Amino acid sequence: MKIITDYLSELNAKIRLLPADLKWLFWFSAPLFFVCTLPLIFAREQLYEEIIPYTGWSPGFIYGVLAFITLQKTSLEPNENNLVNFVYIRYKAIFILGICLILGIYDWFDTTAEYYTHTNPYLRYEPLRPIYAIFLPLFWILIIGWTLMNIFFRKESKV
Repeated sequence: MKIITDYLSELNAKIRLLPADLKWLFWFSAPLFFVCTLPLIFAREQLYEEIIPYTGWSPGFIYGVLAFITLQKTSLEPNENNLVNFVYIRYKAIFILGICLILGIYDWFDTTAEYYTHTNPYLRYEPLRPIYAIFLPLFWILIIGWTLMNIFFRKESKV
């Protein structure tokens, strides 16, 4: 039990060191990962038949990876190296979200009219899927990218 409490206190300390945009990403990604993953273990067929038309095949996996990446390289000491790691974490998150965005756009343009009315729930495509597959990654790219642009212009103005 002591191992778990030590791990949770270290996790809490790492989350406190994160900048605001990465905290928001973590607190969005981790619950979404667990909300999408844990029910799939217990009610796989029923849940998949309901949410696959809206989210695609692995609804929470990418956000679980993002939650892991935000805490992976964060050290417990607030130093200059940690600030550089935050920039690299942002680049990795934007890269992963960019891949999700490209795949979502491709998926949206690749669907035909028969996918909207398909009787098989695993092959059906709902009109609301672009909200999850395109606009959600785009939203996070804009939030994290805005912070990266601010950091870049602050460095340029100091030179």
